[in-house]
Amino acid sequence: MAGLPKIDEALRKIGKKVTGYGAKIINKLIVTDDPDAIANAVRQAASQGCNIILLTGGLSVDPDDVTRKGIEQSGAEIRVYAHRYFLAPCFCMPN
Repeated sequence: MAGLPKIDEALRKIGKKVTGYGAKIINKLIVTDDPDAIANAVRQAASQGCNIILLTGGLSVDPDDVTRKGIEQSGAEIRVYAHRYFLAPCFCMPN
């Protein structure tokens, strides 16, 4: 994968920010741009005890972007959608 170094760098930077707020990183997953894969990844994170799940990548304003569809398919609730501000959106599974 030619783009993997950029992905690793992004994960490192996000991880540094998240842990700086005292949060614990439980898992990092890279999935394809497919609603089923995204939904399964969100469910997997929730089953590991995550109560906040950050997703990056995708999340464009294009109508063919499948990230939101995958999140909705997982049963998660979108709490923040902040692509304009370059923040990682937060998604929480319902209690």
